[in-house]
Amino acid sequence: MLIGLPRSGKSTKAKAWLNYECNIRDGECIWGEGRLREPRPRVIVNADQIRLTLHGKRFWVEKEVEVWQLENFMLRYFFNAGYDVLADETHTSNASIMGVLRVDLHADYCLVDTPIEECKRRALACGHDDLVTRDVIDRMEAQWSAWKHDPKTHIDKLRLEVRKENERR
Repeated sequence: MLIGLPRSGKSTKAKAWLNYECNIRDGECIWGEGRLREPRPRVIVNADQIRLTLHGKRFWVEKEVEVWQLENFMLRYFFNAGYDVLADETHTSNASIMGVLRVDLHADYCLVDTPIEECKRRALACGHDDLVTRDVIDRMEAQWSAWKHDPKTHIDKLRLEVRKENERR
């Protein structure tokens, strides 16, 4: 899974991963390892693309439950079908990270820690002013600022929570 603010460059890294230009391991995008000998097929699941495909909008609050249900279905489908799956989302909240961990408890991550001011500049430059004017980027920065400097410890705690959930079932 990718973790980062909107307009931080997550989708650019996802495309490189899809083309086997990098691998995701130990919290980083590892470049220059070359193609795997017998690579598994790779797929990216991205809620922004799901939104655009379903209703042609970047965001529609009334449809968010549908979008997240479909994203979860796609993650499970491709994971169970043997694909390497990359969830290309912000994942700044515990709930979104745990959603991925419920599909793959051992999912690795890549932190895309682009400075907040650069993310805002990029959002304005591409016409996504609402990410700045509605404080979306600021809100997401607040969600992950407490743990982004030690994501491994934080994600390991969330893994433990998901394990406990699984044991109660």
